[in-house]
Amino acid sequence: MSFTVALIGPDGAGKSSIARRLESSFPLPVKRLYMGINTESSNVALPTTRLIERLRQARRRRSGAVRSATSPAAGASRKPAGKLWAAVRLANRLAEEWYRQLLSWSYRLRGKIVVYDRHFKFDFEWEKGRQRRFSDRLHRWFLAKCYPQPDLVIYLDAPAEVLFARKGEANLQWLEERRQAFLRQGAKMPGFVRVDATQSLEAVHAEVRERILEFRNTPAKMKRAGAGLLGRWFGQLSNGVAREWNTTRGWSLLLLAMPFMMVLSGLVAAAAGRDVYVWFTGEDGFAEYLQVALYGASFLMSLLAARRLRTGGEKSIAALYLLLALGFFFLVGEELSWGQRIFGWTTPETLRQLNRQQESNLHNLYGVEGALKWVQLVVAGCGAFLPLLLLQGKVLVRYRDKLALLLPPPSLMHYFFFKFVWRAYRNLVPAPPHLAFFISEYTEVFELVLATGFFLFLVYQLRRIRPEPRAQFSDVEGFSAT
Repeated sequence: MSFTVALIGPDGAGKSSIARRLESSFPLPVKRLYMGINTESSNVALPTTRLIERLRQARRRRSGAVRSATSPAAGASRKPAGKLWAAVRLANRLAEEWYRQLLSWSYRLRGKIVVYDRHFKFDFEWEKGRQRRFSDRLHRWFLAKCYPQPDLVIYLDAPAEVLFARKGEANLQWLEERRQAFLRQGAKMPGFVRVDATQSLEAVHAEVRERILEFRNTPAKMKRAGAGLLGRWFGQLSNGVAREWNTTRGWSLLLLAMPFMMVLSGLVAAAAGRDVYVWFTGEDGFAEYLQVALYGASFLMSLLAARRLRTGGEKSIAALYLLLALGFFFLVGEELSWGQRIFGWTTPETLRQLNRQQESNLHNLYGVEGALKWVQLVVAGCGAFLPLLLLQGKVLVRYRDKLALLLPPPSLMHYFFFKFVWRAYRNLVPAPPHLAFFISEYTEVFELVLATGFFLFLVYQLRRIRPEPRAQFSDVEGFSAT
């Protein structure tokens, strides 16, 4: 059975040398995968990562910036060259990390033990107190909450003096700080093993080899590692969602998986044939009427939330919920063409000429339809990204409690992210002619995902703003009234 092993430690501990020896001499199939940030040392990397590294080096040469050889963290306090550049780097960094994780899963599917030379979770977490930029804090949050952990972590430990003597990089204080950070991280996680890296390279390799074989031959540990390539990762996520919703792990897994199941159901309907696909995604189809039901329920829950908030003294937030309820009422009316779908009246001639579908609604009017598509993109983007600002943005700390009533929890961000990505694609990329029908109708699936996201958002908020139980008072001893 395959599993993953991360070799971690400060520079000079011998991680790369041991990883190469394991790949070439271990008695079982091993694949080495570099999981650090040094592009030059990477045995795999996205083309965009190498391009961004070249651009970064060129910018430094032009600006005359020189990296200090004695203070690796010196650049942490510099101002970013620009918010756009920081966003591009963050997006590419996340893409690079998940690209390597996908490679790791592919190697495991082939039955190989994957040995990580370094690991992103450890390399970035140790700088927790040093990073000041929002993009760095956001990146660290993604790694902590979403990135899979290795099954076995082997820490190659050596005093700072030994590490400095081997490579002569950084300084003693920095090396010791990093050493202590690794030890603190290891104390919090299972499967963490410390190996004395002051020994000879042959002795360290032999001990690491023995530790890996010991892990493989321990049934309880292998059972945890073999829970599935995605099992442990989903387990970490589902446990966090269960705490966030105060529910069971089964319900949390359903919350996480539902958007993927909806997207897959659309593909299954398409594969079943045109008639099934039209029944599922077409006008007056299953997905559309399910959206109406979800938005109708969201309308009623918005009114209930507004009432509870007003009773609790949050009148400004209550007013915003009333506006939200008005929006849901509008969506239900538009989906039903304000009753035309039910009662079947004829569209007035003037409106018929202005409406793409010749119906009694506004969202299909020429000119209005295009604008509403961009409104959808903005709304979905707010639900997908603003919760991250709430989690990591220091400027918003004083408003966090109020904003938490207006933004979806992190467990629902992907409902809005699905719609954001699809809407951006539809707004910016013309559909190929031979797929125009499929792509056009498939939009209903992502609208259903968004409607479900809004519905669950209101369920979550109503669970948080439950009314206070009314106090009991006693009229006569032994009797009480409410």
